[in-house]
Parts: sequence; C-alpha cells; structure tokens
Amino acid sequence: VTRVSARGSTVSRLPRALTLVTAGKLLDMGEFKAVAQLLRRQRINLNLCVDHNPSAFLLSVHRFVAQVHDPQWLSVFLAELTEEDVTRTIYSGFYKQMVARGPPLADKVVRVCTALREAMTQSNENQDFYLQPILSTYVRAGHVGEAISLADSDQALSYLALLIDTDKLYEEALGVYNLQKALKIAGKSLKDPKEYVPYLTKLQQMDPAYMRFTIDKRLRKPQSALRNLVQCKDRTEECIQYVKSSGLYTLALELFKDQPEEYKQICLLYGDHLLNKQLYEEAGLMYQRGGDVDKAITALTRAGSLLQCLTLAAKQNFSEEALVEFHLALLSALLNQEKHSEAAELHSLMGKHEEAVSCLVEGRLWSRAIFLCHQHKQPQLVESLVKPVLLESQSRSLMDIRAKVADMEKHSTRLLVVREQQANPDRNFDALSDIQSDTSSLSSFSTSSGGTRSTKNTRKAQRKLWSLKEGNPREEQALLYTITELIQNTERLTSDVRTTCLALAELGLDTEAGTLQSAMTAALEKIQQIRHSVWPGSTAKKTGSDADAIDPTLTDMQLKFPPTSCISATWRLDIYS
Repeated sequence: VTRVSARGSTVSRLPRALTLVTAGKLLDMGEFKAVAQLLRRQRINLNLCVDHNPSAFLLSVHRFVAQVHDPQWLSVFLAELTEEDVTRTIYSGFYKQMVARGPPLADKVVRVCTALREAMTQSNENQDFYLQPILSTYVRAGHVGEAISLADSDQALSYLALLIDTDKLYEEALGVYNLQKALKIAGKSLKDPKEYVPYLTKLQQMDPAYMRFTIDKRLRKPQSALRNLVQCKDRTEECIQYVKSSGLYTLALELFKDQPEEYKQICLLYGDHLLNKQLYEEAGLMYQRGGDVDKAITALTRAGSLLQCLTLAAKQNFSEEALVEFHLALLSALLNQEKHSEAAELHSLMGKHEEAVSCLVEGRLWSRAIFLCHQHKQPQLVESLVKPVLLESQSRSLMDIRAKVADMEKHSTRLLVVREQQANPDRNFDALSDIQSDTSSLSSFSTSSGGTRSTKNTRKAQRKLWSLKEGNPREEQALLYTITELIQNTERLTSDVRTTCLALAELGLDTEAGTLQSAMTAALEKIQQIRHSVWPGSTAKKTGSDADAIDPTLTDMQLKFPPTSCISATWRLDIYS
C-alpha cells in the first residue's frame, strides 16, 4: 500500500496480515536478518521472533545472533522482550487459524536471555562488540549484580544507568560489594556527594567481612549479613546480639556448630525465644543443648513432657524434698493439659497408686484404671473408685443422648412449621426486608476494619442471623444450623459409648451397658428419620475427612445438604445388640 504523506513524500506499507504471513515464512526458513528488518520497518512487536515457534528459536539462537549481527537491534529486542505470547494476544486473530500451536514458553524472558547471552559470548566477535546486549540479558533476567561486575568501563556503567534507575543501580553495586563502581554510579545520580562519599569511605576502611555485613544489613539481607558477621572473630558479642534481633537462630546454630561456647549461647537465646512463643518442648531441648538443665526442666514441665522431665531430674540428682516439689509441679502441668495417662504414670512412680487410679478415672480411661487396681493388688479400688464414677458416666451419657434427641425432635418439628409458613403465598413481605437488612449489616461489618467495636457489632449481627427466636426471618437457616450441630455431636458420642460399654461389661454391669447402647442405637435411628425429613432427597455433600466440626460461618447453600456421618465404624458391641 502506497500513500502520500502530508509533506508530499510517498510511504509504502504492507497490510498487517501480509506482514505477519511474510514474517512467519521468514522465521520458518531461518532468515532472521530479513525478518529483523521487516519487523522493525513495519513496527511489529519483536516478541514475534520467539513466540512464532519458541522451541525452533531456542535451537537456532546462534544463527539468529550471527545473522542479525547488530548489537543495537539486539538491545532493542531484549528491551521489548516480555512473558506475553503475542501470538495469543495482539496477533491472535492471525495465529488462531494455526491448529498445531504448542504451549507458551515458560520463563520466556530468562530462557531467551540465557540462550542469547551464551550465543553472543561464544561468537567470533570481540566480547566488547556485544557488551551492551549482554548486559541487557543480565538485567532482563534479574541478575543486575552480574551485569555490574561485567561493566568495567564508564560507558558500560552509563548504559546500565539507562536501563535501571540510578538509585537502584547504586544499591545493586553495593550488593556486590564493589565500592568503586558504586561511587561511579552515585556520581551519575542526583545524590549529594556529602551523603555517599563519607559512607563509601567508611566502608572502604572496614575489615572486608564486616564491610560486607554492614552493606547486607543496610540492604536488608539478614542471612547474608549473619554469614559475613560470623567471619569477624573479634565481634562475637555483636554477632550474638544480631542473631537475637534478626531471629536467625537456626542459621546461627549451623554457623556456630564448631564453636562450642558460642553454640551454647545461641541455644540459650533460642530457648528463650521458643519459650516466649509457648513452644515449651522445643525450648526445653534448646536449654538442654545450652547446658541450662534447670531452665530445660522448667520448660519441659510446662510442656508436660513426662519422660524427658524425669530423665533430666535423674541427671540432676535432686534431693528427696526437691524431687517431691518437682513431681508436684510436673503433676500440676500434666493435669492442666488433661494428660491423665501421664499424670497417672507419675503418681505410680511416686507410689501413689490410689491417686493414679483416680487420674485414669477422671480421664475416662476405664480399662487402664481397672488394670492398675489389679496390678497393685488393690481390687477394692475398683469398687470404691472406678465403679461409682463409671456408673455416673453411664448415667450422664444417657441423659446427654436423650437431651440431644429431644432437642433434635423439637427443632425439626419447628422447622417443618416454618417451611409450611414460608410456602404460604400470603407471607408477610416485611420478612424479606429484614433478611436483606440483616445480611447487608453482616456484610458491612465483615468488610470493615478490625476494631473492637466493629468486632462486637459483627458478633451481634451473627447472633441475630442465627437466632432460634420464633419469627426470625432467618429462622429456617438457624434451625438447620442447630440440627446439623446436634446430629454431629450426637454421632460423635458413639466412640465414647463403646468405651463405656466395654468397661461396664468388664465389671459385669450388662444391664447398664445394654441400656446405654440401646439409647445410642435409638438416637441414631431417630437421626436417620430427621435426616430424611429435614433434607428430603438429598445426599451428604461432604465426604471422608471433611466431617469435622461444622463451621459457624456456613453458607445457606451448605445448609441445604445433610451433614456427613460422624459415627464410629465399630462402636456397637454385638453382645448387647
């Protein structure tokens, strides 16, 4: 197409489609010089050189460099290079007709830059000939430090200053610890010499390792900073303080593993750090490595780590009075964490077998409690300690099961009434307005800032939305939520019911065991009926491990499905079926 410009000169342009066809054919033939001239003349995106056939381009990259043989064009090409596949975006109208299109090139910029750099480095030309595009390959691939190391001349540094902001380039030069180049780059920026010259001079006067540490600390490279500071043998105390401030305890342990004294100091600091995070067991391990057994025992006691505590106590050779005090502290920690089995074991070690049985009974560990009674030749403890609490537990379980079933029946009956009212076409229109008001209120609260007042308002709105008060516009959803919770909590009782029934059977209390199992069986049958009436024709949406405690933020859509069964697979005893 030939046109006459405003000045009167003639301008020839190919139609875009014809240009793309021509460029594609040239690329297929490997005529890279011709295609380079065509794309630049017709202002076609240079990414087309790669995106037309990425794998073929990477295989032909040496030929590409040799044919183009123009550092300036290669620099422009690298500047235009992006992760975008232009055959799928700006030129997709032409390329969508090509059926056999492979996937886009992953990590396109890095891979193309690496391939071009290798080709230019291995060419027969003097390396300075391709210096600028080689520098561009490093910059585009994110390796600015390597580009700075390669840029030896003032001209090369000036070129880098065109590619990268001079302030960032200055920081990168510091990052490779090249103070001379940092000084030159700073001179090309708008920085005040009174700021950077004294700083660079001060760095120059430092020990090399400490200089690297100072730079890394400024550039917020804590791991590299610590590695360099460790090399400064006369700055051990500063190093330990830096470990504490940076929190790099794990790296410090690795770096100081051949320096016993410093290693112990790091262990103690790490122990304090873990203790503050309430990671008591790990803190105890660090204190042990640091040689502070008293702190280790304190931490492990708070963790309730019975065996580790007893091992350390044995190493300490406590007096009898101190050992009793230690046992009591450990026992308190175990009971606070509801570790009844470990607490019972500690009682046994102290010779307090009756207290050990009481701990096991409190933890509903019936079989172990009965075993302990007979192990220590005290069968009377079964009658005095185990049996009364076991019967009381059976009675409470019966009451709990029956109460849950009664609540489920009440709420499911109410749900049917609510649904019948909603099906009434004369339903009050105001209810819909209330629903929208409550829902929008909750939405506004949940998207607001996390202040105390906002949190309270959110909770208030949530309570209103899930209220079981009759007439609540969202009463149906609230009832579904409550029924779901009741079903899951009841089904989870099956495991505990089995344990209780086994203990009752062991003591010959068949009537009580049979009564409890029958109540559980009746409850599960009632749950099945409620499932069918509340969720007619539906199947459980969740499966397998998703049968966890229900989320209080369940959506209305989730409530349309019945909860997954939480019944223990082997809960029922055949002898009472």
